[in-house]
Amino acid sequence: MAKMIRVTQAAGAVTSTSDDEVILINAEMIVRIDDTDDNYAGDCRILLSDGSAIYVIESQSALFDSINT
Repeated sequence: MAKMIRVTQAAGAVTSTSDDEVILINAEMIVRIDDTDDNYAGDCRILLSDGSAIYVIESQSALFDSINT
């Protein structure tokens, strides 16, 4: 069974947090988790197996905890 994790997708680098959206993603589709630069939205970029990327406000350690619990 697929493990779904809840993440908060960052709406933008300069918009308010009220524009952020909570989504579920399949943890099995995660290829890599990177920190973002200051010019990008959120704290981390999640690269998925389909080639897309999601920018989220969770830290790398919080994401690893979500995946491994």
